[in-house]
Amino acid sequence: MAISFFGGFSFPGITGSSIKMDQNGDSEGNFSVAALKPYHYVYNASMYNFTCEYFIRPVAGFQQGENPVSC
Repeated sequence: MAISFFGGFSFPGITGSSIKMDQNGDSEGNFSVAALKPYHYVYNASMYNFTCEYFIRPVAGFQQGENPVSC
């Protein structure tokens, strides 16, 4: 039942890329590469103040399909 529900369409994955499922419930490969890059990150909360000058950022993405998306 889940395969028939999910098969044949796409939806956004957790990384924001499009996940496509075929009629068998299989998805194509989708790979991303991340690196620790200079990036001013600030997290402010009532109990915590955190600042970091480096953050994990996407540097490349590889996706199979008719309409590839670049980073």
